[in-house]
Amino acid sequence: MSHVAHKHLQGMGFSEKEAKVYLTCIKSGACTVANIAEAAGVKRPTTYVMLKGLMEKELVQLVKKGKKTYFAAMHPHALKKHVERERAALSKKEAILAELLPILVPMASETITE
Repeated sequence: MSHVAHKHLQGMGFSEKEAKVYLTCIKSGACTVANIAEAAGVKRPTTYVMLKGLMEKELVQLVKKGKKTYFAAMHPHALKKHVERERAALSKKEAILAELLPILVPMASETITE
């Protein structure tokens, strides 16, 4: 597994295990949880949790083939879309904060320091 890619993913906010699972999905194509867990060196229950988070970030998708369930990484360009969604969410929080501070500042006790 690429150490550089792993470190960059962690720099983007991925946990160590989340980065391992994501990179395994990128390299392996559609795989079962058992295959992903083994290749990533992550326990199977943890792999399920990591895959759920990656699906919420729209970086991994669930693929059904007959009765089997596989997980496959989206194209790496999905990372850019993920960052754009995070940026939009942060902008929304900044707008809320701009409205909230004028309400909270007068409420703050004089004993509260910045």
